[in-house]
Amino acid sequence: LAPGEEDGSAAGGPAAAGDGGWAPVPPSLETSRWQVEFDPATGSVTTLTHRPTGRSLLDDAAPWRLGQVLYVRNGPAALTRGDDPHAVTHSGTPHVHPPAPRSTLSGRRPVADPPELTVTAATMRPVGLRRTYDGWRLRTVGSAPSLPSIEADVLLRDHSDRVDVTVRLTKERELAKESVYVAFPFGADAPRFHYDRQQGWIDPAADHAPGACHEWFTTQYGVVVESAPGGPAVAWTSADAPLFTAGDIVRGAWPERFEPAGGSVLSWVMNNYWPTNTPPEQDGELTLRYAFTPLPSFDPVAAGRFGREVRVPAAVSEVTRLDKFDAEPRPLPATSASLLDLGLPGWVHATVAEPRDRDGLLLRLQDLSGAGGTVRLPVAGPVVRCLADEREAGPVPVDDSGAAAVELRPWQVVSVLVRNPTHSMIGVAP
Repeated sequence: LAPGEEDGSAAGGPAAAGDGGWAPVPPSLETSRWQVEFDPATGSVTTLTHRPTGRSLLDDAAPWRLGQVLYVRNGPAALTRGDDPHAVTHSGTPHVHPPAPRSTLSGRRPVADPPELTVTAATMRPVGLRRTYDGWRLRTVGSAPSLPSIEADVLLRDHSDRVDVTVRLTKERELAKESVYVAFPFGADAPRFHYDRQQGWIDPAADHAPGACHEWFTTQYGVVVESAPGGPAVAWTSADAPLFTAGDIVRGAWPERFEPAGGSVLSWVMNNYWPTNTPPEQDGELTLRYAFTPLPSFDPVAAGRFGREVRVPAAVSEVTRLDKFDAEPRPLPATSASLLDLGLPGWVHATVAEPRDRDGLLLRLQDLSGAGGTVRLPVAGPVVRCLADEREAGPVPVDDSGAAAVELRPWQVVSVLVRNPTHSMIGVAP
């Protein structure tokens, strides 16, 4: 968007479809990848069908829409922050409380009435639909309690199955116990959820112990919602807010087992439920970036790469005429067009950095598949395995082709130092 167009108006005049501005939201839209149906009154996406597969990604029966902001409140401020004049006060007289009864595993669940929650969906109106250089962008604006300004964009790309949702909101201070969510009502039959951690993926229905926290979770790079084991799936990622819930908002039910009410993923953007180490009220402006894409089935490699690409996109640096000695147009030589070409298999994720001693390169390799394997590094200099703090741990063996062979166990992260060809191996531990 050009400067001055953030509110939906084209720079220099009113929006119109013919001059690159915002057009009214139609009942439906067909793109190269998607068949979309809208609610023209609110601008919300009601149906999203992936044309190459014919799959409908959204749950039509869900109580919320794609990218909809939900404001949840638990009682008035006077009853939730210790300001109730009828609350029992401390007498001030020294006394001793009887010891608490011995706890058991059977008594680990809190005994309390479920909270009375008021869920308010943001009231939205359409700004319009607009053709951009990379697809179609839908914009809506609105508000909710303590959220005076909400702006939501949905980007449908021309040459990719990736759908981007960006939410910008302004939050006012509120002492009442509250939460803010952004909803993604994915449709799934017998939904099965997977979320990734530092090393590996978790299926809460199978991997969580009974009585574990089944109402909210934290993800590193993504969540996959699968239609029954082995069925079609959706990979979802959040670049800015790591907390999420599955199937419903947090209702304080403390279920014994993970049994989601549906395939919805709700980004738990903020809350003030915890009384320690967090402020009782929150305010300010916030931008939230999300993306999702359909998958044929649960694929940890594809989902892991998708999340990393959204959270840490490629860095772009502009090269001007002043940066080059020779400014004449010419093709770049293949030998100097890349810093390092490792030819890594798709199941390996790598990061490259300069080591602390500035001798060569530091590589961190991670298996994304859960199967492990051997990675061969076709580099000229010696390769040394090291610890996370870059202390050398021994040379990496070399195969018959002269490539360094690094063994990766399932989900493992291995750090290696690729030294300059002139580096001496004297002093390296065996």
